[in-house]
Amino acid sequence: MFSPGGAAMDQVRVGDVVRVHFRGRLANGSEFGSSAGREPIRFTAGGKDMIRGLSTAVLGMRVGERRTVGVTPAEGFGPRRPGLLQRVPRECLPAEARVGDLLIGHDGDAPARVWVRLLGDTYAVIDGNHPLAGEDLEFDIELVAIGRGRASRPRNTKKVRSMPKEPVNAPGTEGSEPGQRLDVPALIRGQVIQRLGEPEHLVRVQVRLLWDNRYRVNVFVGPDAASARIAHGYFVRVDPAGAIVASEPAIRRRYAEPGPVRPAEPMDAPPAASPS
Repeated sequence: MFSPGGAAMDQVRVGDVVRVHFRGRLANGSEFGSSAGREPIRFTAGGKDMIRGLSTAVLGMRVGERRTVGVTPAEGFGPRRPGLLQRVPRECLPAEARVGDLLIGHDGDAPARVWVRLLGDTYAVIDGNHPLAGEDLEFDIELVAIGRGRASRPRNTKKVRSMPKEPVNAPGTEGSEPGQRLDVPALIRGQVIQRLGEPEHLVRVQVRLLWDNRYRVNVFVGPDAASARIAHGYFVRVDPAGAIVASEPAIRRRYAEPGPVRPAEPMDAPPAASPS
């Protein structure tokens, strides 16, 4: 039973079940999730049913109190691991699966949670990394209620028969919570990989929102993630469905060119204007 407070329960302690309203932002300030207009989230303080950064942030809070907390990948959704991205036959996924869906399957005897990153005619790309893996996050939280007992997490995911292992050398997207909004960075990433022909030495494709419908795309290449460098950079514009309608420079099916790898360009600057 939840309580709005009281002498015996005025501060959150380890093991308390709490209800919390939140608003989450990425390091660039863009919002990725919020409980505004919905029920507050419910989890165990100091427990494992919520990321550690939030699970511990509520300790000592009182009902009605608000805090802003920073969460590193180590205390959030972990680092991004390129090896968790896989290409599988399209038939392994439910017919109704869409980009951004969270699916539950099996990798051998172990359960596997994956997100749909790309859907082709005969194949799909799935990602075992959480969409927020590798991200520094910031949360505004408000404690709504404190209770005793064990929190349960809703299970509204779809089942997948099995997860064949065919690695794809590009990690998943940064972006929004799956199933809540169009995952535009994932759509952009898939189109860029397709236009480049899924080259052998591709390590990852990084997509960052600049403003409105314009994005910066960096293509990293190298023998491994540790030594990867930016080989191609693009400024792209997309339509409301996430399709690339313009790119500067044009994205062509070329990749491993002779010569040094170009240095990284600023993520927040538009392409230079052509001289008149």
